[in-house]
Amino acid sequence: MLVIIKLHNNNIKEIHWTAFYGLTFLKYLDLSHNFLSQFSFSYLLDSKILLYLSVKYNTLQEMSLQEDNEIFIKILETNDYSVCCIVPSSVKCTTPGLWYHACSLLPISKRLKFTLFFVSVFIFFANILSSILHLKHKDKKALSHAYNIIILSINMANFSELIYLLILFIPDIIMGDKFAMKEMQWTSGTICFLAFGLNLGFSFLSPSLHSLLSYARFSVVSNPMESKFKQSKIVIRLIFGLYLTSIFFSATAMTVNWIKDGETPTSVCSPFIDPFNSNLVIKINIFGVASLNLAFIMFIVLSYTKLIISLKKSQESLKEALSKKKSNKQTVVQIAVLVTSNIVCLLFTSAMHVFLMFMDKYPMSVIVWTTVMIAPIDSVICPVVFSLTAFRQK
Repeated sequence: MLVIIKLHNNNIKEIHWTAFYGLTFLKYLDLSHNFLSQFSFSYLLDSKILLYLSVKYNTLQEMSLQEDNEIFIKILETNDYSVCCIVPSSVKCTTPGLWYHACSLLPISKRLKFTLFFVSVFIFFANILSSILHLKHKDKKALSHAYNIIILSINMANFSELIYLLILFIPDIIMGDKFAMKEMQWTSGTICFLAFGLNLGFSFLSPSLHSLLSYARFSVVSNPMESKFKQSKIVIRLIFGLYLTSIFFSATAMTVNWIKDGETPTSVCSPFIDPFNSNLVIKINIFGVASLNLAFIMFIVLSYTKLIISLKKSQESLKEALSKKKSNKQTVVQIAVLVTSNIVCLLFTSAMHVFLMFMDKYPMSVIVWTTVMIAPIDSVICPVVFSLTAFRQK
């Protein structure tokens, strides 16, 4: 009876499913240093007292369990962390997972995944509602029309972030438990690079459009007769320019990273996370977007501050000051919510990306929370604020 089988260094490329049939006393099996591309634990169905299995230094691309997911081995020796993701926790795996890798794309609980899905659905409907309300706005004045165009452009930008979030659900749907073994296939794929570009483009486009909105509102209030931001054509040209600039820079960064490295540094396809801290494109993205976000926030705060001052001055000069007081308070509250959302979303995410760049290790949950929970805050709050404002103006 066979108790120990050593088949290492035999150039084995394939194992027939009946190769270990009837080996009920097998306790030790060494298949290391071969060229196996796939392996199934169903091959060992009869070896119920197997204690040790070595598959290290193979080219495994697929590894499957038995139909009932029952594994009898106690120790699994491998140099590939993804193999450890396949077996249950009762099996001792000799290679622990690398700190920047996980067995699933989103290493969070099912409840948090449901929360993320709910947030994605909410972003969709909130931006759709905001767009419909501003498209059907009854006030056809030039000022109102130009304002509505900027709001619509912000809603459109939010859809790029929504698409990015939805892309992150694809591996769980298609690959399921096999994601760990196919992670490189995912990070080097077209869809992941598309998510990379969408996230980077949104990171520039969203704050730039909010800056345009803040300055346009201030310009119209402070100089209502001569402000060029009352003209829809000029507003459309500015928005078109911002969209083109965003597409150009994101497409350039995406293409350079694709040619240089061939894959994104992480499975969440983020253009701001590099566990190795060796990707020049990622470094440029981090410092470039962080600097722009800081400048955008300062510009937005300054523009809205001047807008509020102008509103107060105009209110004091009007005879209907008492009747106007309530509407101005609503405007101030709206501005406060928008600015707070911008600050939390832009400054927090940028600060976190810069901070992580100087860390040797950090929990994967930090990446997930920053990328898919904190970054989309603007996409959730702003369309709600715009919708409420549109309702009140009816």
